[in-house]
Amino acid sequence: MLKYIILNPRTPLIVGIVLISIVVWMLFLSAPLPGGLADAHAQVHELNTVGGCNQCHTGSSLSDGCLSCHVEIAGQLADNQGYHAHLLAGKPTECVGCHAEHNGSAFPLVSKLSWPESEAERFSHPHVEFRLHGKHDTLDCTECHAGTQREPFALPDFPALQRDKTFLGLSQDCGECHDDPHAGGLIDDCGACHGQDAFHPTVAFDHGHLPLEGGHRNLSCDDCHRIPSPESTRRELPFPFHITHGKTCADCHESPHKIIDDACDQCHSGTDLSWGRALTSMTPERHAIVGFPLNKPHDNVECRQCHEPSLPFAERHLDPQLPGYDRQPDSCQGCHEDVHRGQFGSRRPNCIDCHEREHFTPTGFGIADHETVFPLTGAHKAVPCTDCHPINSISNIRMLVGIPENCASCHDDPHAGQFQEEIHSDGCESCHTETLDSFHLPHFAHSERTNFKLQGAHARAACDSCHIRALPPTRTGQLIARQYENTPTDCASCHRDVHRGQFAERESCDVCHTSAEEWSDITFDHDRDTSFPLEGNHSGVPCASCHQPVRLADGSSVVQYKPLGQECSDCHEIR
Repeated sequence: MLKYIILNPRTPLIVGIVLISIVVWMLFLSAPLPGGLADAHAQVHELNTVGGCNQCHTGSSLSDGCLSCHVEIAGQLADNQGYHAHLLAGKPTECVGCHAEHNGSAFPLVSKLSWPESEAERFSHPHVEFRLHGKHDTLDCTECHAGTQREPFALPDFPALQRDKTFLGLSQDCGECHDDPHAGGLIDDCGACHGQDAFHPTVAFDHGHLPLEGGHRNLSCDDCHRIPSPESTRRELPFPFHITHGKTCADCHESPHKIIDDACDQCHSGTDLSWGRALTSMTPERHAIVGFPLNKPHDNVECRQCHEPSLPFAERHLDPQLPGYDRQPDSCQGCHEDVHRGQFGSRRPNCIDCHEREHFTPTGFGIADHETVFPLTGAHKAVPCTDCHPINSISNIRMLVGIPENCASCHDDPHAGQFQEEIHSDGCESCHTETLDSFHLPHFAHSERTNFKLQGAHARAACDSCHIRALPPTRTGQLIARQYENTPTDCASCHRDVHRGQFAERESCDVCHTSAEEWSDITFDHDRDTSFPLEGNHSGVPCASCHQPVRLADGSSVVQYKPLGQECSDCHEIR
């Protein structure tokens, strides 16, 4: 029988038909008609069997079959929530209108048929309250709807088939995508403070409990809100805004003031961009607290003149309690340079020993104070201080101490050295006493101190009548001085010879003129002193009868005393 079957010419045909039927049946079981399933459905084993068609194509409708597996969509439709409920809006459920199947594994269930590119570009989440603005409006869909699930997503009936992305099930809470930088649960609604344009600044946060003004306006949050220590169990929350340094100035700022301990807002305003504006609030009364009242002349001094802005605060505003602090009302050297460069040493350590508080000049150092070093008498009382206390040409400092007290240190010798011996032994005071108001001597004991006694008209004559300005021939010739030494004592040196040399042979005028009061007082004896005795009638003849004026060649006239003719005919007409 077996041989008959093998040798029967119909056997190959029958075997071929059987094999082809087996292959067709196997293909039918592995790939139901009419076409291949999409990749997501092809992963479900039950859908690849003969009975798999009934999983989707139920007796009621194809959509019911879809929703029997996609319970997440069914739940949204039942609650009238989600994008599918928004699209249907009361219309019959037709899944196939957007999600085509049996087009092979390469054909996606969410394709251009269900989601045109033009629709994706302008999609604005119309089914939810969360609208895309600012930063969110520039994001690609996959940045939120891919790899953002906290746990893998899978349908309840197919737990092994997990998805790595989905457009469903995302929460609208910021915390679903963003880590909470605040102290976890501090506030649930991030939108109450933050907008979608940027996380910082917080466009809607009201810092009303402490207005952020002035210098506080640009502070970072963590400047005031403390970051937990490394040991903190909440280190993963870097900005716990409910933990702050405090709400008073002293809680965040160390006071640089050592004396003033009033409330900071007495001088500083929260709107100030710089602490320096507090200077406008520094009143004289507040300044007096540090021990330095702003009295004249300091009442009009700019702050920067005492408190250099370029210095650090600790150097700009020194602590009055520090050792050696010398910015005291009575110690000018705390701010002012000693213009005298220590000339007074310990004798007058404080400037106000000489200077008034209100002004530097004129000083309070008067004539009575000068008595202790150099009594000011006579003309010295009216001499300006600078005349005796010059500026040193090398150090450029006015010399006040160590000034020589002799006259020559301040005065040139007006006598050109004529009295060097007297000055060397007795000083200028031998003639010019300290009580004189001027160098001009009101009285000089001429008769006692010289060899020329002043008598008669000479006693009334002015000194410069005899002592004229000249270059002393025995001196240096550098100064034109009035000549006192070696002044001639003969009459001719001061008086003009009215006789024009007629008595040149006589030794001096006092041979005839014996009186210094009047020239007319003479001791002249015509009989004795001439060769023509006056006898007879001649004895009563007036002098002018014989001695008459004659005109000289220069036009002047002079009484002629000699020579005169002694013959009678020289005076008398003879008949």
